[in-house]
This record gives sequence, structure tokens and C-alpha cells, in this order.
Amino acid sequence: MKTKTLMVFILFYSSQIFSQNSDWNILQPSNIGVFKNIQVKNEMNMYLLTDLGLYKSVDKGYNWIELIRGDIETFSLYNDNEIIISKNYDQGNCSILLLKEDVNTLIKENEHFISKENNSSVVISKYFINKGDIYAVADYRFEPFMSKYGNLFSNILFKTNGDTLWQKINYPGYYIYSLSIKNKDTLIVANNGSTSSNKTMGWTQRIEYSYNNGAIWSVYGGVYLNSNTNLTTISSLIISQSDAIIYGQYNLHSYDATRGLFRLDDFMDTNHNGKWDNYLIGIPIIKLFSHSSSSNLYALTPDSLFVSKTDGKSWYNRNNSQIFSNNLDFTVDKDGIVYVISSNKIYKSKNDLTIVEKDNIHLSNEYILLQNYPNPFNPQTTIEYSIAKAGNVKILLYDMLGKELRVLADEFKNVGHHKIVFHVEPPNKERFRSICRSLGLQWVDSDELK
Repeated sequence: MKTKTLMVFILFYSSQIFSQNSDWNILQPSNIGVFKNIQVKNEMNMYLLTDLGLYKSVDKGYNWIELIRGDIETFSLYNDNEIIISKNYDQGNCSILLLKEDVNTLIKENEHFISKENNSSVVISKYFINKGDIYAVADYRFEPFMSKYGNLFSNILFKTNGDTLWQKINYPGYYIYSLSIKNKDTLIVANNGSTSSNKTMGWTQRIEYSYNNGAIWSVYGGVYLNSNTNLTTISSLIISQSDAIIYGQYNLHSYDATRGLFRLDDFMDTNHNGKWDNYLIGIPIIKLFSHSSSSNLYALTPDSLFVSKTDGKSWYNRNNSQIFSNNLDFTVDKDGIVYVISSNKIYKSKNDLTIVEKDNIHLSNEYILLQNYPNPFNPQTTIEYSIAKAGNVKILLYDMLGKELRVLADEFKNVGHHKIVFHVEPPNKERFRSICRSLGLQWVDSDELK
């Protein structure tokens, strides 16, 4: 059996923890609520949706002003000075508001009220803009099942550029997670293929396409199917500028059984027999993004951001300093500056992240060895890796001179994402024991803690 050998070079210090240089600045605005979504209109103006309302920054995220307060489900930037939002009502109804921005105020230009159907409540959960046309996903939940396991279905609303009237596409599937529009007629939808969000009932996620603006729908083959114990969902779907279709997955209840990214060279290749290429195996994908002013792609995970300059065929991890945690959303401005948000922090890149250093780790669809974190470290570090095929994995630790120090792993591993925690005792242990005794402290070896 062939063994996959992964070599790890780690820099560690014995007496203190050193922080490495980061590609990111951390902004932490206060008193504006819990963050939900972020978007950027140009190199200066940014918009942040929180549980308190919609806020705007004109200095790249350092200061924020309130634009509108209230229960806003989602929003999107539309044209140069217009913003579209969805607002919820207590009765289970909602409305779409098209607002025109005048200096720092929003003037209501148009409102479309959406009533609940039968015994269901309705929200507009997502907006997708394509060449001035607006597509909105309307999610309905039957009121007798208002718990988290309520039955779900979706419709697609759309409004052409310059038109005040909304039209409805009666989508035949169920809850829509992501929608990609190539042109006015070509729509591609990712859904969970079930009327319920109940894990015990099982899901069969699907990707469906229509070449006639929703009149007829067909299904792509080869999409990974769930079992009842593995509730994986398609989180994001995009069509790249070279017409490749890429979708990402993650697990709703844990990150232990995630599937990564899947890619098909041509979204028009409906006879591909399900031969999707798999990348970032075992890593949960929250959101994909295609940069409008370049051919670069971005993939957000709960604790990292990956960048591709090869149309999704190879990826680079741009969070080597491991400062991220609990990522929710991100956006990229026209200069390639990235803004990632958690519930209360904004991580702003110091430069265009597609300028990849020569020593950054190249991630293909064979295996992934991520940068250990923290690095440098004391007294322990975590090493994460993913493999595309099950087999024996051998991980070796080398020093900076190429001398082998230790075998960290030499065992059979299944397909997926794995991690190792490597613990190092400081040198001259007796000296540290003496210092601890002089301070009235007790030194405990790591072996004694196991």
C-alpha cells in the first residue's frame, strides 16, 4: 500500500510565545449589534448588516454610521446609489424595499409587499444581482411546524433593470441555498431536495438548471448525496468567468463530515456523468465568491480564507497566522482588499491576497497539509491535513536544517480532514522546575496530565 508522506517544518521557542506577522488588521466596531452580512460598493463605501439594522462606513470599516434601524433579514447593493432590503413583519409577512441613498440617508423609492401563502410565513432570505436584474429567494415555512424542523419551500422573484414590477418563478424544488445566474435565461439552483429541515428525515441535495428562465428544470448528475446521519448541505454555488461551475458544502450540525469544493469545467456540460473534481477535501465551505474585476475566486471557511488564481483548480490558504474564528461572511473590494466578519470582528487584509508568496502552501485535489498553528508556538501546536483517498499516512517533523526529529503519525487514515496536536516540553526542564519552586509553583510534566 502506498504511503502518503507529509513533511512538517515547525519553528518553536522554549521560553515565550511569539506572534508572527499577519496579513490582516482586526477592526472591532462597538455598539452596532451582532454582525450578519457585509458588502462593499467601491473602494471606500462599505455596508454592514447587524441584528440592530444596516450601517455604513466611508473609511474602509474604521467608523460606522446607522442608515436604517429594524429587523432586516437581508440586503444587497443595487446600482450606484440604491440598496435593496427585505424587512420582516410579526404577522409572518415581509416586504422588499428599494431605497435610494442620498448622502447618508435612505429614501424609500419602491416597496413590494409579500403575503404569506396558506398557513405559511415568508421571508426574503437572499438577493442575487445580475447585470441590473434582481433575483430574490422567498422562503416559506408552514406555521403548524414553526419549529426548526418546519417544512420549507422556496420561490424565485425577479425584477428586470428599470422595471418596478416583480415576477415570480414557480420553482419545483424545495429550500434554495444558493442561486447563480449566468444570463437572463440561465439559472442554476442548489437546494436540499426535501420539504423538511429535519435531520432524521434525510436530505438529498441537488443542483438544478434551467435554460429558459425557470420554465423547465433539469438536474445535474453526480452531486454528493446525504445519509440520514450526515446532514451536509450545499452552502454556495457560483459560475466562474470561464464558465466552470463550483459548489461548496458543509455540515449543518458539525464540521466532522464535510466535503469541500466540487468543480465542473463547463456548466453547460449536462452529460458529464457526475464527474466533479473535488478540492479542499474535508474542509467546510461557508461562501464562494468570484471577483468581478478579475478572474480570482475566494472560498470562506469557519476559520480560513482560500484564494484561487486558477479558476478553482488550486487554492491557497491566506490565514496562515490563524487569527480567524467563527467566520460568517466576507466581501472583496475592487482593489482586492478582503473584509471577513465574525459576529463582532472585521478582519481586513493589508493587501491584495491574490499576490501569493512563493512559500505559501499549494492546495490541490490530492492532499492538503495546512500551516500548523500557532507557529511559532509554546508549548503545543496543531497540525491539520486532508487526504483525498484512504491509505497509510506518515507525517514527519524536520528542523530547519532538514534533520528528522520525530514521526508524528504513521497509520491508516480514512478520506477527510484530520488534525494532530504536537506538544513540546521546554529544554532544561530542571531549570524550569527550580524557577517554579522559587516562585512557590509546581511544575507538572505533560505526561502527567494525560
